[in-house]
Amino acid sequence: DLRMSRGLGDVYKRQRLNIMKYCKYCGQINDSDNNFCIRCGINIKNQIVTDTQENPNDSDPFYLENKQNKTKYILSIALYFFFFYIFSGFIQFLFTTIWLAIKHIDYDTLNSSKTLYNEYLTDALAWTNFLTYVGACGTLIPILFPIIKKDLKNFAQNQGFYWKWTGLGILIMYGGIIIASIIVSILTFWIDSGGTSENQEVINTIMKSGGLNLVLISVMTVILAPILEELIFRKALFGFFKHNTIKAVIITSIIFASIHVVPACLTIMLEIIAKNARWIDLYTEFVYIFSYLGQAFAISYVYHKSNGNIIPSIFVHFVNNFISLIMNLILMYSGNL
Repeated sequence: DLRMSRGLGDVYKRQRLNIMKYCKYCGQINDSDNNFCIRCGINIKNQIVTDTQENPNDSDPFYLENKQNKTKYILSIALYFFFFYIFSGFIQFLFTTIWLAIKHIDYDTLNSSKTLYNEYLTDALAWTNFLTYVGACGTLIPILFPIIKKDLKNFAQNQGFYWKWTGLGILIMYGGIIIASIIVSILTFWIDSGGTSENQEVINTIMKSGGLNLVLISVMTVILAPILEELIFRKALFGFFKHNTIKAVIITSIIFASIHVVPACLTIMLEIIAKNARWIDLYTEFVYIFSYLGQAFAISYVYHKSNGNIIPSIFVHFVNNFISLIMNLILMYSGNL
């Protein structure tokens, strides 16, 4: 059949010349005759046909893996550690000075009263964490705003695809959390571990310390943390693993989980040296890394499947933190927290 021969010839010619369509939203290679992307389903009927040897997304300044963005990613990661390991110390010092002045007391009086010290500590933790997150978000969002804006635009133009992965991500995340909880239970069944990590225990303590502190910790946990942590642990860190998604998921998830557990482990190690803690305390705290790994792997997987769009990851993270907050409030007011 002459028409069939010509058709096969056209296909062969397109393959030989590498003429294809790149989806501008997810980077998927499509045949030049495709009207819809085979990966994300978006309409590519009027998209320009391109030589596959040159991916147009590589020259797109908003694309996840574009080299031009790596400077922003490096700067964002550096600023994140600056805010949480230097700026937070300055904020705590400033808060302590102001708090003591308002209370008209000195350090000796503060340290001699356990009740007064506990009041100071919860206030200091609430305000230091809140202001640190505000400062970090206020600095990093403008730096990454062009990239965020691109993700928001893509989300709005292909909502069905992204909402699907947001919903699936929530289910996957809770599946991961359940598995992680089982692992933690197995590893600590012979220990009275208290049932929660030091990080979560601090949050619970702040929540019980007063209305204002509850508002501060709620805003920080539900709104600021999902935005900031997804920008850093997904958007920025994933940008360094262009051709190895598995490595990106594993490394970013471990870093995310470690950030929530390692600081407490370091504190316990210092207490062990001072003979105020035991090695079993260090083991118990470290085991809780699995709790955060379950969440981290799920969100990282969603980020990958949603083609590097940060919006679904933020939503999944938000849902997890919001439900955790509500559950903690219920337990707190029922007297079980």
